[in-house]
Amino acid sequence: MKQQGIVIERKKGNILEIKITPHETCHKCGACSTKSVNKITFCGEISESIHVGDNVEIEVESGYLVFSYFIVYICPLLCFFPIIFFLFKFTSSPIISFAGGVCGIFFFYILIGILFRKQQQFSKHLKIRKT
Repeated sequence: MKQQGIVIERKKGNILEIKITPHETCHKCGACSTKSVNKITFCGEISESIHVGDNVEIEVESGYLVFSYFIVYICPLLCFFPIIFFLFKFTSSPIISFAGGVCGIFFFYILIGILFRKQQQFSKHLKIRKT
């Protein structure tokens, strides 16, 4: 996936803030949240030649994009259903088992957020270059 943007701020180190303007195909797909003008913060390997006001192209490896979708959408369901089954087997209460499944999804998202933020996994799979 490739996206065009403009560098609006360069922070200390290798951190850029980029304003992304979606193209026509973004409105049809909806895979990312770029239906309107958005800002993202990028941290990773950045060339020193990229400055504020430069047009840049951001590219995400397609394999990692599919992996990210799997982590965000499929894994919570894989967490949700076994918890419901386990709790229903021992409590026989659909309300308790459903609440436990929802709590499992909640804690799964917190864990994934902490791991991705701590390891900055996403930045390794982004490429940014000046256009």
